[in-house]
Amino acid sequence: MTDSNLQNRRPSPAGIAAALTAVLLMIPVPLMMDDGYFNIVETKSRALAAVLALAVLFAAVTAAVTADRRFTLKENAGFGRRVSAVGISGFALSALVSSLLSEDPAASLTGSAGWGIGAFVIAASAVTAFYLARYLPRQLPWKRPLSASRGSWLLIPASAAILPVTLMTLIQAAGIDLFSLHAHIAPQHFFDYLGPLGNVNAHVPWLCLTIPALLVCYLRAEKCRAAVFLFLLELCLLDAVLTGCDGTAAGLGVAAFFAVPLITGSDDSLRRFLAAAGVFGLSLVLVVCLPAYAARRAAASGLMGLFLKPAAALLLIPAGFAGWFLMSSRWDKSGKRQRLFRRIFAAVMTAVLTAAALYFFYDLAVHFSDSWGTSRGLIWRTALESRAQASLKDRLFGIGPERQVVVLSSLRITGLAVKTVHSEALQILLTMGINGLIWWITAWIGVILMWIECRQSARTAMAEPVAGTDDRYPHTDDRCLRTAGMLALMAYLGQSFFNSTTPTGMALLILAYAVCR
Repeated sequence: MTDSNLQNRRPSPAGIAAALTAVLLMIPVPLMMDDGYFNIVETKSRALAAVLALAVLFAAVTAAVTADRRFTLKENAGFGRRVSAVGISGFALSALVSSLLSEDPAASLTGSAGWGIGAFVIAASAVTAFYLARYLPRQLPWKRPLSASRGSWLLIPASAAILPVTLMTLIQAAGIDLFSLHAHIAPQHFFDYLGPLGNVNAHVPWLCLTIPALLVCYLRAEKCRAAVFLFLLELCLLDAVLTGCDGTAAGLGVAAFFAVPLITGSDDSLRRFLAAAGVFGLSLVLVVCLPAYAARRAAASGLMGLFLKPAAALLLIPAGFAGWFLMSSRWDKSGKRQRLFRRIFAAVMTAVLTAAALYFFYDLAVHFSDSWGTSRGLIWRTALESRAQASLKDRLFGIGPERQVVVLSSLRITGLAVKTVHSEALQILLTMGINGLIWWITAWIGVILMWIECRQSARTAMAEPVAGTDDRYPHTDDRCLRTAGMLALMAYLGQSFFNSTTPTGMALLILAYAVCR
């Protein structure tokens, strides 16, 4: 690539402002913390609102200066992108209308009654996502990129948050109260609040957005940089296990369905995936066998709790490294056996994921009760009963964003007040009505269509040799970044059925959507 081409790719002032917005979203929001869990959430809400207000200002100035008619959509935007854009725009407008029609417009606008995701944050998030999608620079003006994808420079500031968040989680899961974050939390709830993200449920969207993106970059990175992505990926996987929320497993399971072609698309990608599984087993053994984690292992339950068992961790080590050895070209240079193993692995992985999904729905239908899903059954039933008794206006437009606490105020679970419905779709139905839910579903339909379009256009590129820094493959870098964003969104969608949006998840969700466009 010539110096003149590099000069032409230098970020514009609008691009620099967009890059600054992305960095602010990825670092200060997850790291800002206060003493006590609810103060942590309120602090993050204020940080997110401040960054989004700044982003809206940047977007307004850019639109005024450039008079860019393609501010939200590119001329060559595919059908999926248009559908998602319409869905997100309609959802933002629906939030504002719901806020104005609610009994407490101020609380609905700011989200002060809940977790701070009010009408302002929803509308500002939509503007920010479109702004970043249009102006965020995919490449920095250097001769050689920092990693496999020229666009993966975005993960550099994200890594600055990944390291302290995960390390603090590991330390606190060992029973060490770092920075006195548990000063106002009862001892029996110590393991429910880990790291600077707060409640373990706040980890779920953050991890589901981060892990798939790191996996894609790890599979596509050059060898010398793959180790960096592998290290970050292993840290986040440990964080996911120690957090112990099955919502994380649900989100990552949905992403795994879409990731099967990527993982098994080439010998190198499957070999790297299996090596990561073996390393993950090693790291788990080092963690779960420590005496300090005995209480954590005893309290853990569900699918994620399975990984805290030493036997499960030990099984991952031989399974991962044996598969890695089978994929080695040293014992079959023709590659026929490796191709056969990849097909078998893809079939088995798909079958296991399908069986897990079927079992989940079976278990939900047979054993659903008030206690199901850590009392989610009780919360969902309360929300649905309230909606059934609501007026026609509230059914259509909801009671106002983040005003679900009006319905849930009487609920107490293990002595704690319930502030969210613990299901994003159900919370939207309650707070923004059927109107908001329709737009929310439309946006996600567009995202899925975007994934299909991306897969069709990149079918051959996914099987190409890793060439993130090779100019013979000029579109590989952008595909890598878009694939990372798509998988992150799929994981977020999966966990959203069991969790409600948090300020931390919202920041990464905006960025994931932007890089996909």
